[in-house]
Amino acid sequence: MNYLKTITTSLVTAAVLCAAGNASISVSVDLESLKAANGNALPNSGVAVLVVSPDNSDFSAPASGAIIPDSSDDQILAMWDLSDPNVSSDAYSLLEQSIEYKSSEGWSSGDPLGLYWFPDLDISDPTPGANETYGFYRDSSGELSGDAWELPEDGTLLHSLKLFTAGSDDLVNAGELPDLIGYALLTIGDSISPVSSPSGLDSVEENAGEILLSWASAVSTPFGALQIERREVGSDSWEAIGTASDGSTSFTDDTIGRGKEYEYRLFAVNGLSSEFSSVLAADLTLRSNLVNVATRGLLGNGKEVMIAGFVTEGAGNIDVLAQTVGPNFEGEVVGYVTDPSAFIYLGAEDLIADNDNWSTEGVTEISDAQVRLGATSFAADSLDSSLLLPLVSNNAYTMIALDNTGVGGVALVEVYHDHVGDAIDADTRLVNISTRGKVGTVNDIMIGGFVIDGEVNMTVLLRGSGPGLVYNDPASFDSSEILSDPTLILYKLVDGAFQEVATNNDWESDDAAQLSEAFDKTGAFQLESGSKDAALIADLEPGQYTVFLLGTSAETGIGLFEVYEIAD
Repeated sequence: MNYLKTITTSLVTAAVLCAAGNASISVSVDLESLKAANGNALPNSGVAVLVVSPDNSDFSAPASGAIIPDSSDDQILAMWDLSDPNVSSDAYSLLEQSIEYKSSEGWSSGDPLGLYWFPDLDISDPTPGANETYGFYRDSSGELSGDAWELPEDGTLLHSLKLFTAGSDDLVNAGELPDLIGYALLTIGDSISPVSSPSGLDSVEENAGEILLSWASAVSTPFGALQIERREVGSDSWEAIGTASDGSTSFTDDTIGRGKEYEYRLFAVNGLSSEFSSVLAADLTLRSNLVNVATRGLLGNGKEVMIAGFVTEGAGNIDVLAQTVGPNFEGEVVGYVTDPSAFIYLGAEDLIADNDNWSTEGVTEISDAQVRLGATSFAADSLDSSLLLPLVSNNAYTMIALDNTGVGGVALVEVYHDHVGDAIDADTRLVNISTRGKVGTVNDIMIGGFVIDGEVNMTVLLRGSGPGLVYNDPASFDSSEILSDPTLILYKLVDGAFQEVATNNDWESDDAAQLSEAFDKTGAFQLESGSKDAALIADLEPGQYTVFLLGTSAETGIGLFEVYEIAD
């Protein structure tokens, strides 16, 4: 949008200053995205005028026949011809002689400065007609870019004034002002008054991922607009996310990120004045979380034990149900593990809890948790193992499943966030769940399942690693032990049937750069370029998902299945 890109008025101090002292000032004015009243860009036409109001009162509106009416003590500091071929380009540079500091005319430091622009005036006769259109701006907030829109002290070598609107693109990515501030919306005869302060700001999340902002009554911004600004809680930086016209009472923000907490404010502005509303902390309640991982695979010994890992984020405790299922498969699966146990570690070495037979723990509490979470339920005399315990958030945990018999077989490892009955908490949740184990063929492939619970979509990173285990931990694995060429297949449960959502064989066959960035963002270890590991990114609705991890050509070996939340 190449409108009036830059007017840089370098009012350079004269080579010879008055003998009495520095009776001159130097000012720069940077502008971008000015437009005529109809919205058309106005390069190569019109006149820009910098004025001062020595009596510190409101500026007088131009009149037919005079930019400064006879009744006003406002004074013109500088005037520029925007159609001058020496200065009209995408980056204007208007050079002026120094401005003589006229203290004899009542000028003093702190007097307000303002800028008029007349799209249709000619510098040879800058006399506005009865229907002349123009724009006017001064920054009265003291919070926008550039120096204060006030007369600097006598002798100031550079006083920088700026007018960047949200439509700016070349000089800045976006300015702090609504686009309408850059329009020549005024006509000779119009009176302009200060804006009124927005009040009664409120919010509600009516739809998933959307905040409806409202305010008590229409704010008066004559010849101006409201800008809606947002920042993340804890940040000092505000960003403009949209504008609302004079008289409006609501705005919808549909760009909120999952897991984020926001504050809002309104900025009412016209050429004469500007005011900020109070700050509102939005009430965001619609969320989705990863709530469990359940992986079926071959439980062996040594490096072929099953290991589930999970990472928690948030404040306070997160309640977790962790189970190793074997005997419960009786009558359904051939070759199941008959006596498994489960061990929970903080990190990889600090043992927190363990269980051999589930009935030795709190049977009633565990049974209730199994029912409300949809986890596997056990017979009273079963040798399956289960743990229900609170864990401190912002930690990584490891669950190791062992076969007490040493024979090995099929087992199911489950980790559930015990959240049912509680509001989905964006701050306390599982952000990464994974399982490592032996991957076989046919009925012995690794089958991972996970559930997204909530009201909004979640973007996840899925990985099936084999070679990556060797690349990242060569001291523990060699190529003869791992799944050499994993394939991932993702399914979603829809009306009782699983439908394929996505699949990947070699991770670099998709967007490798995007995946590599996701590895860094989630804290996943990097995969080696050229490796046969599998990975994919998916935007998923709440629901139940199943992942098959298998050898592309019926290979077997140790594999790692991972699910990561990719936070916005």
